[in-house]
Formats: sequence, C-alpha cells, structure tokens
Amino acid sequence: PREPLMKRTSPMIAAGSGTEADRWVWWEVLAGVAVCLLPCWLLFEPGANFYYDWHNHQWLVGYFGEHFRTHLCRPEVLNAAGAVAMPQPVFYGFLLYPGLGVLSALLGASLAIRVGIALTLASQFFAVYLAGRSMLAHRGVSLVTAAAVTWSVHSLTNLYNRAALTEFFAVAFLNIAVAMGVAALAPTTSERGRLAGGWLAIVFAVLTVGSHPPTALVGVGLIAMLVPLGIWELRRRGREGTRGRRWLAVGAGLG
Repeated sequence: PREPLMKRTSPMIAAGSGTEADRWVWWEVLAGVAVCLLPCWLLFEPGANFYYDWHNHQWLVGYFGEHFRTHLCRPEVLNAAGAVAMPQPVFYGFLLYPGLGVLSALLGASLAIRVGIALTLASQFFAVYLAGRSMLAHRGVSLVTAAAVTWSVHSLTNLYNRAALTEFFAVAFLNIAVAMGVAALAPTTSERGRLAGGWLAIVFAVLTVGSHPPTALVGVGLIAMLVPLGIWELRRRGREGTRGRRWLAVGAGLG
C-alpha cells in the first residue's frame, strides 16, 4: 500500500536509507538532463558571443586565468591597457571571476564560462527539484517547478540578451541557497541531510554576494526568513535539534 504523504522520507536522507519511492528513477534523470541542456544549446557554438558585455566578462575571466597560470594567485588590481590599477577584482565579482579564472587557466576563457553556466544551471535544477521533492513529495510538481526556475525569462535574458553574467550567476546561486534551505527545513529531512542542506545554503548565499552584491542585497530577505524558520523547526524537534541550532548559529555568523 502507498505510504501516507507525511510519513515519506526526504530525498536528502543518507544514501541507501530511503524507500523505493524516494529514489531517483530513469525518467527523472533524463528529464533533468533535457531541462538543463535546452537553455544551453546556443552555447555549443564555441565562438558565439552575446551582446557587448559578454566580451567584457570573457576578457576579465581570461585575465584572471592568465594571472593564475603565471602567478598562482588572484590579481588584486587590473593592469592592462584601459584598466591600469583598477581595483574592480576587490569589489565586484570577487568570488565569481576567480572561480571562473581557475577554469580559464585550464580550459580558456570562452569554454570556462560555458562550463560554469552549464554546471550552475544543473545545480540550480537539482536544488529546486530536491526542495520540491522534500516538501511536496510529488515528482511531477517538483519537476515542473525546477524546469520553470531553470527556464526563467529573467535568467535567460541576463544570459543571452543582456550578457549580465555576474547577475545570471548570482540569481542562480540565490535560488540554490533558498532551495537548499527549504529542503533542509523539510519535516521529513534527516538530521544529517538537514546539516548538509543548511551548510550548502550558506555557501551559495556567500557565492551570491561574491558574484553580484546588488542581487544579494535584493535577495537578503529570502535568506533572512530561513534563519528563524530553521530555529523554529529545530526547536520543534526538541533535544534532537539542539546540535542543529548550534551549527545554524555558527553558519549564520560565518555567512
């Protein structure tokens, strides 16, 4: 017989401990791959660039890549024609450009940006889908929700029409942070899964700030709402949630 909705376990339970209804099936994997590949199809052309800001971002990623390759560290200022001693790396995209720059040192700037976009879209889909499965316990609704977020008009406009790559990455990281926080707060999530989801939410919230500070400023309310909800949910668990509350406080302080 089918299990009652509230008695199902969350997909964030440790591997191998979930029921058959909690495990991913083949069509979920295929659907996820298709959802993530569809918005990337314009990126398969290696030399394609989109709007004039794409060149600026690609140049910065390439600059970071060359600096990493030569000095094994990130630049503190830009020293190039038209950008002498410009302190942009300290204030804007100060985590995004170094991350893509490491990839650029290995793959080149153009491919590094494309790989970063694909990995970010896949992570965003997985996080939103996982949050849906944890809270709703319904594969179809979760898949539609994750697809809608992945194919967001705002996100794809930032990517292809405006080439606002820092904002594109920041919004995706913010979505991941909120989704992982929601998944961690699901009533059926295990203590181990709750801890992992909470830390991932904090990490991606920090990445949001380090990619596009204005997006983080706009989205700070979404993250702030998760902290009292997390404390309330852990208090509801009583003694079992004491350790989780301590880690939540530490993580919120670090974030």
